[in-house]
Amino acid sequence: MTASNEKRTLLDRRAFLAAATAATASIGLAGCAPENKLGDTGASSSDAAEGNVWRVDAELTSKNGHWQTASCNWSCGGKCLNRVFVEDNIVLRQKTDDDPGDSIDCPQRRACPRGRSQQQMVFGADRLKYPMKRKNWQPGGGENSQGHLRGIDEWERISWDEATDLIAEEFKRVKETYGNEAFVMTPVTHYRGAAWFIDAFGGMTNIFDSSSFGPANAAWPALGVEYVGQCEMNDRYDFKNIEHVVLYGMNPVWASAGNPNYHLYTHAKDAGADFVYVGPSYNPSANLYEARWIQVRPGTDTAFLLAVAYEMFELDAREGDVIDWEYLEKYTYGIDGDHMAPGVKADENFRDYLYGAYDNQVKNAEWASAICGATPEDIRFYADLLRKGNKTYVFFSYAAARCLDADWWLHLMFTTAWMGGHVGKSGEGCSGSYHAGAFRQSNLAGFVQGGASADYMTANPVTKFVPSHELYDVIIDGAPYHAVNMNNWMMVEDGDYNRMETVDLHVMVSDGSAGLNNAPNTNRGIEAWRKLDFVVSTGWSMTPQCWYADIVLPIQTQWEWEAGRVYSEGSGQYTDTESIYLTKRVVEPLYEAMDNKDIWDMVGAKLGLTDFRLSPNRRQEAIDEIAAATYLDTDGEWKPLVSITQEDLDRWDVTGEPQEGDKITLSELEEKGIWKLQRADGDAYSGYRAFQAYIDDPEGNPRSTPSGRWEIHSQALADFLNGIDYSDGFKWRPYPNYKPAKRGYEEGQDGKHKFQVFNPHYIRRQHSISDNLPWLREGLENPVWMNASDAADLGIKTGDTVRLFNDTGAVLRQASVTNAIMPGVLSLPHGAWIDMDEDLGVDRGGNPNTLIPSQTSGTGTNGYNTALVSVEKWAGEALERDCEWPQRIIDVQA
Repeated sequence: MTASNEKRTLLDRRAFLAAATAATASIGLAGCAPENKLGDTGASSSDAAEGNVWRVDAELTSKNGHWQTASCNWSCGGKCLNRVFVEDNIVLRQKTDDDPGDSIDCPQRRACPRGRSQQQMVFGADRLKYPMKRKNWQPGGGENSQGHLRGIDEWERISWDEATDLIAEEFKRVKETYGNEAFVMTPVTHYRGAAWFIDAFGGMTNIFDSSSFGPANAAWPALGVEYVGQCEMNDRYDFKNIEHVVLYGMNPVWASAGNPNYHLYTHAKDAGADFVYVGPSYNPSANLYEARWIQVRPGTDTAFLLAVAYEMFELDAREGDVIDWEYLEKYTYGIDGDHMAPGVKADENFRDYLYGAYDNQVKNAEWASAICGATPEDIRFYADLLRKGNKTYVFFSYAAARCLDADWWLHLMFTTAWMGGHVGKSGEGCSGSYHAGAFRQSNLAGFVQGGASADYMTANPVTKFVPSHELYDVIIDGAPYHAVNMNNWMMVEDGDYNRMETVDLHVMVSDGSAGLNNAPNTNRGIEAWRKLDFVVSTGWSMTPQCWYADIVLPIQTQWEWEAGRVYSEGSGQYTDTESIYLTKRVVEPLYEAMDNKDIWDMVGAKLGLTDFRLSPNRRQEAIDEIAAATYLDTDGEWKPLVSITQEDLDRWDVTGEPQEGDKITLSELEEKGIWKLQRADGDAYSGYRAFQAYIDDPEGNPRSTPSGRWEIHSQALADFLNGIDYSDGFKWRPYPNYKPAKRGYEEGQDGKHKFQVFNPHYIRRQHSISDNLPWLREGLENPVWMNASDAADLGIKTGDTVRLFNDTGAVLRQASVTNAIMPGVLSLPHGAWIDMDEDLGVDRGGNPNTLIPSQTSGTGTNGYNTALVSVEKWAGEALERDCEWPQRIIDVQA
């Protein structure tokens, strides 16, 4: 095949290098980063030293360029404001929200280092420039695929016409030979273009993945705290009324670094609240708030919380008025044998289980301490913290759920809070504070809703669901899989959770996703990808998913999309928020990069999908979303947010109806790039409490459970757990109960691998996005943290290269020795790019999924967040710092 001679590149090499130099000049990092030259941006050294941002901005504005809002819409939780100065299709400078009116009433939406580094994502030397084909891959399957060379083979440049011809040819062959069930996409895709296209093409096999929530997927409906409710918290003005803040497994300083701390937790701290942190390491968030540290080993939170519940019963028996019995009787069922739901006949109950009635094991603080590592004193302190009358608010992430056998953990989080009567009151609560929910509240005024539904979305005709932890065995061995969609387990009428099916998979599509990098069992995943007939991946740089593909397609970054993005603060997916962003195209598309929707339109046209268009008009999609944005007025009605005139519609060259909005015109939104709700303490919305409607009127606002109340006792969940064969014969009880966790502390004491490694979300990247950016690699190294006493025993010091290994794989990392992590525990950040050295049998990138097997438990979750490993000082060549590694630059000449 010959490469295309079509020249769509908008920057030649000289212009590109000039752009990279100018972009690099806007950040002052030393060491691995290029030399900082402030003069390139129109700023002097004295300006930088004095922090005279306004003077620099004024000088830049006097040039021919302009400031505009740029997209920062990633899966990290912030959705913050990014402003860029653009001149001649080059971003010369970047800043965040500098509104001088910054206050708690209308805070700035400040970007974190990840958002401020997007220049290197767009202008990076490692951008994919044109479509490429793996040299030894040919269509037709079988020996033509040469799948064993994925990740090893050389690349050759091809044209867009050739690329889409090959994709269409192979898609048509596979469909005619094996049917649409042979197609599959990597789980948790970032873009949905390919998914919608394949649905229109006849569908594909679905993948179930527990993703970030672990067994909470099953616990939400059984407990009666629906999905949205998990991100529901009291209004932020109520945080001044909190006296005790619990951060359970949370680290918003890293995970959602832009705004959460200023919005909420700092507000509570300034008002006098004390902080408690629960987890295996004393992380930066705990340090920021000077929190008391309760040490709990990974995967042992169920034992810890069972003991907390027991000690609350004991406190109540000794002192009285510790458990809010009136609250439990009004809102819950199942705390003991006297408080069961109507019609439920149970031989066992939660309270008696805690006292050892059924297994002769009292679940007291001493019992739990031996498992979880928290001292008995800390366990009893936590129980006392949750007593009735305390103004205690428990915020939790889902880190503890991303461990095996954590199936009753969410029940215990809420049960212990309900025992003290804390949910739904001013200054009290129990809220998922995960991801974007780390600084967001639901059902409050001024939050953006909506967005028009896309007419190109069609239902997937294929109904098969393969659990992601079984996917690789299905591909490699043709193994049967559990045919139940775990997200809809309550819809399985016959209760046959062990129904097995088979499927013959041949094509993998990865459209802007990180399904190989971020799924457990990296080595097995690479083997599976090499078994397939065809792998096609899109990306703006050579991600691991592209590295192991057959055809790689360069896609535009969000800064290059024709109509920019419309999105809201937080994720915009789960709840409403207090701001909305309208971003524009920042730069014209670079090289041959295409909008991913246009790519799949091209493939669809070659397959005869004449009535299918993913991207008929990006501007039309954007204007529809803007028109659908609403806000909750003080009178309790949702009203249009943005005024749109006929002149606006003509200027955008779109169809639609003019509308009167209450808050901002489209022209103003275009100019500012953001609308923010002006709040005030005592306003019409500030009295909101999480689960307010249910607390105020439980009969009129029942929960989704059979009884309509929050259910501590759930026979349905127990039947599911016992009905699917993931628990090695363990008999689950119908209330929160304890099973030693697979890959947990107790297993490690009896096995050959003694260390537990867990995988925190890291400020260096958004999952795996941005891990390739030099500024972030320079400023934020990617070590493995280990306890000082463990390091001393192994002769390891900070900076030494160490090997973490088990029967699943091995990784190399530099050690960072600290006392801020429990003995026997290692912390290896989530999301690092796979960099497999097949000769040495190690992943130099330090991806924790290299160490995590395709193993499940309970309701069928992945257990991403812990593995058992051994650690040793590496005897081979020392691992250099990540920022010293050469970038993955693929430059195939025509």
